[in-house]
Amino acid sequence: MKVRVLGRLLIGAVALGVVGSAGFEAGAQQAHVTFCHATGSRTNPYVMISPSVSGTFHGHYGQHERDIIPPFDYQGNTYSLNWDADGRATFNNGCVPLKAPVPPQIKGNPPVVRPANFTG
Repeated sequence: MKVRVLGRLLIGAVALGVVGSAGFEAGAQQAHVTFCHATGSRTNPYVMISPSVSGTFHGHYGQHERDIIPPFDYQGNTYSLNWDADGRATFNNGCVPLKAPVPPQIKGNPPVVRPANFTG
């Protein structure tokens, strides 16, 4: 029993060594891509998910513009999304942004700000 547990721990440690901090496997065909999926919430803007490579490509890459997706290979091409310094920092922080997200720009006329004593 102890040998099996130690063997599984060893296999797990080796697997962790193969999967880099970027969330993709080095030198092996990956089955899943771990990335930060944008939720639209101001208080919890991302959740970490690991869909299949095909699901990542067809369901997120190009469709979810705010997701943070590390480089992954799909059908002989390498893709990533928002994998700049801020995206990498957010991913490496467990999908928690290190700085507050920038609110989306307001389209059209800016809001009218009235003094507190305005009665009109």
